[in-house]
Amino acid sequence: MSSLPATDDDDDDDEDYDEDYEVEKDDGALPSPKPTRWSLHSSCKRPPDVGGRLSMKILDERLSQRVDSMMQAGLVDELLDFHHRYNQQRIKSNTSPDYTKGIFQSIGFKEFHDYLILPEEERASIKAEALFKRGLDDLKMVTKRYANNQQKWIKNRLMRRADRQVPPLYVLDCTDLAQWKSNVFDKAVSIISAILQGEKPEEKPINENIENQKNTDSSNEMQRYCEVCDRIFIGELQWNAHINGLKHKKILRRMRRMEKQNPEIKSS
Repeated sequence: MSSLPATDDDDDDDEDYDEDYEVEKDDGALPSPKPTRWSLHSSCKRPPDVGGRLSMKILDERLSQRVDSMMQAGLVDELLDFHHRYNQQRIKSNTSPDYTKGIFQSIGFKEFHDYLILPEEERASIKAEALFKRGLDDLKMVTKRYANNQQKWIKNRLMRRADRQVPPLYVLDCTDLAQWKSNVFDKAVSIISAILQGEKPEEKPINENIENQKNTDSSNEMQRYCEVCDRIFIGELQWNAHINGLKHKKILRRMRRMEKQNPEIKSS
């Protein structure tokens, strides 16, 4: 469950998070839906997303606590073990070490890289202690940055875009963990139960204005097919965004160039 910030963020730059979700930047088509913990998967035409809201300060504190709990659960020992086995295989295959690709680019490996490559006899040194602390601080910083990117992605993709087919988004207050059952769990169950029964939930989606805008615009239900790209688009906004996008124009230029070089392609 992603947590939404309590304050607005006018930064529309969600490029970093788009890369993780393989979103095309040049048209209005959505990528394949990505599962979320609280997304309702059912026969509903457009299942809702239910998430939590809390302040950035509290979110940062919880993320720091999460990293600390990961450390207590043996994260560094796990990294060291994997690092050791990786080097054993590398030596057997007679290949040079490369910590800039693959799994070593995952959160955790990069941040503790300098600590992991220390000789075992130096891991109790002052230098090792400093490298360990720096790795821990970097891991917390990267975790918070990733959470911030998630927030931007949710806001820009689900709350600010009338040109996308998005589900209703319900946000619940998860600031006080002592009130989790009444403020979050019970309300989430109520929302999902209402939708499963074909009823309207008491809670209002935070993107309701966008939903109303779509419902009052009949052009949003119109389907268009792009023969050039072999794709279907729903709504005038998605269609216009696509035909004016770089990808569509690039494919169109390539097809026209091939037709000029091979006239029989056009005739067939």
